[in-house]
Amino acid sequence: MIEFDPKNRSKVFHKSVRVTTNGNPREAVLRIKGYIIPDPTNLRKRVGDLQITRAEFNFSEILDTETKLDSLMIKNDGPAEMSLKLEEDEIPPNMEIIIDQPELGVGETTFIHSKIWGDKTGKYGFSRARVKFCDDNNPQKTLGNLQITWSQKEDFGAWTNEQKSVAPGLRFKQTTYNFGEASYTEDIICEFSFSNRGKSDLIIRDIRLSSFVEILSYDESVPAGGEGKLSFKINLERAVGDFIRYVTVITNCPTQSSKRLTIKGKVIDK
Repeated sequence: MIEFDPKNRSKVFHKSVRVTTNGNPREAVLRIKGYIIPDPTNLRKRVGDLQITRAEFNFSEILDTETKLDSLMIKNDGPAEMSLKLEEDEIPPNMEIIIDQPELGVGETTFIHSKIWGDKTGKYGFSRARVKFCDDNNPQKTLGNLQITWSQKEDFGAWTNEQKSVAPGLRFKQTTYNFGEASYTEDIICEFSFSNRGKSDLIIRDIRLSSFVEILSYDESVPAGGEGKLSFKINLERAVGDFIRYVTVITNCPTQSSKRLTIKGKVIDK
């Protein structure tokens, strides 16, 4: 028997238990799924006249072969009845959001359910969206925003042996750029060169930047045996002393799907 304490949890539940024995097969994975109904007295966030479990759907990482679900409980804590809706134009195209009971009397609660498809994003890496809550009974009043975050990843574990045998291969000539000493009045241009050592096109899915770093240009697709470059501009205007920033490159290379590059140096006052 497996016991689970649902206290302080209020969303879709999905956990695994791995059992190892001396039998054949030696291991088995047990999956426990369900939905934990939030405690209506524990609606800790506030969005306008709404009390809500959380003011966001945070899906963390989602593979491009996955579908994920999440739910929130909301309560009308305002002085009048609501006809609740979300701005449909702001809902991401890879998501569906449904309100169980849009018509909410004072003090009444309902659920918002969301579903996200990993194969419909078309964009890898981190994404964020904000969707407005609206009240059709009071169109001039904006209740606030519901935030949605997720990070799209490629499911290399689903690749066939044939796909793996012709996969791209990423190789950077250097992963650290040291600009030495520079004045805070300067802009630094730095460049990273890379090659594709694999057998199919290498594709840069996304580039995540630290503050002060701006993309100038990059080769989004490089054929097998080819070379590419990434160019960045570093604004040192508000920097001082030792300087270090990171750039994360997301690619379709199974062995290096996420590669961190380092830009460092020292900013002096001159």
